[in-house]
Amino acid sequence: ITVTVSSHATTTALAINSSDSPTEILTATVTSTSGTPFGSVAFYDSFTLLGVSSLLNGKASWSASKLAPGSHTLKAVYEGNATFATSSSASQTVTVNVISPRNLPLRLR
Repeated sequence: ITVTVSSHATTTALAINSSDSPTEILTATVTSTSGTPFGSVAFYDSFTLLGVSSLLNGKASWSASKLAPGSHTLKAVYEGNATFATSSSASQTVTVNVISPRNLPLRLR
């Protein structure tokens, strides 16, 4: 007897909190119609791994504070497991600008 167990389908969405600070906060939300996925999400800049974060209640976050100035194509990949299938978010492009000393607020003492 052969028993085949298939993983439940998942969907991964990526949100980027890009305020005027130099740190981009990446948040992946992984959902499934068959429960709450668990495991890890890998965050990528094109094909370069930025880091891996564990899911907590279907969400994982990563602080991308070391992105160099320029254009970056960011994506989140849910790594899946025996219960839930892997899935990827759509890629999103962000531009990191150089902060000029002229644009910093003055602090008078």
